[in-house]
Amino acid sequence: MTISRSIRQVNVGSRKIPVRWKKDICEDVHGYYRSVPNPHIELCSKLDEKEKVYTLWHEVFEAVSDMYGLEIPEQGIRVLENVVVGIIRNNPKLVEYTQALDKKSNKKKE
Repeated sequence: MTISRSIRQVNVGSRKIPVRWKKDICEDVHGYYRSVPNPHIELCSKLDEKEKVYTLWHEVFEAVSDMYGLEIPEQGIRVLENVVVGIIRNNPKLVEYTQALDKKSNKKKE
């Protein structure tokens, strides 16, 4: 199993959004976010790993825009997906520093 297929949900704020990997949507789209009847993200499982990463982030930002009423246009979503993936890829120490927040707050509770 690829790493992407192990991603079954994305936490956005307090919501847990299921992520479904599908073969049958690949003819039409790389992925999409739907808010009704239940919020979920569906992604094409046939994409290469790089496309999967960018598409997943794209749909996460679609969810954020919808959930918080931001009305980010498609071009804005594309900019966000590219910039955020670039920041994560080019700044592993920043990602590590951010992830350490949970570890530090858990230690304080003990």
